[in-house]
Amino acid sequence: MKITRRQLRKLIAEAIDESRRYIDNPDGGLTRADRAYQSAVQKDMHAAALHPKLSTLVQSTNVANRVQGRDLAHTIADEDSALAQAGRLTPEEETAIDQMGRQSALEADRGLEQVIDKEALYGAMKSRSKAALRYFGFQHIEDIPHLSAETGEAGYEDVHDMLRFQAQTLGCDVYDLAFVSTEDNNKTYMAVVAINDSINNSHRTIPGDTGEFGYHELYDLGGFKALFSSHHGGYYTVTICGK
Repeated sequence: MKITRRQLRKLIAEAIDESRRYIDNPDGGLTRADRAYQSAVQKDMHAAALHPKLSTLVQSTNVANRVQGRDLAHTIADEDSALAQAGRLTPEEETAIDQMGRQSALEADRGLEQVIDKEALYGAMKSRSKAALRYFGFQHIEDIPHLSAETGEAGYEDVHDMLRFQAQTLGCDVYDLAFVSTEDNNKTYMAVVAINDSINNSHRTIPGDTGEFGYHELYDLGGFKALFSSHHGGYYTVTICGK
């Protein structure tokens, strides 16, 4: 059976795309890139939780700093700590998080149904690990150019007032805010709602909430605050202190 050049190119492209889903391991096997990335993020989250200075290293954009932070974390970690139990990054995990990065590694899961691990999500929110939060779809103010500009841009004055209100409500700086919305990542948003429902607590009164920036409910999720907001534009967000 003969195939055309177009069919051949399609088969080659599909084979290359499929190969990107996996990472070779030293034993000759294959590991899913997205799963290696997720487990690497969770291990880094445990390392970052040990000390603020380690958090800075582990969450650095510089790979050498991240490696140094992990080594130091394992040096000081107790034998019964979550980090010690999780162990060091495997070669596949290092490849996924340090070489491929989030976007490339998670392309392995393109088009597949994702199930949110609520326990891991809750741990990411509680630890304020930037890498872990980003894995689950949280955005930081610094990730959005028109929000991160200190003076703001024309037309965004109300948005910056809202951010200052959220920061004051949560008790942190504007540039420490991290949020997920129904517009950008509805699955994560709904998972946070489910986490809140499982705690089954009542929301707190927010001083100074005039309704100008939508409807807000403030909850304590077992040691950290989460602000659930219904915005006038018809979308919903949950915001936390993400640093």
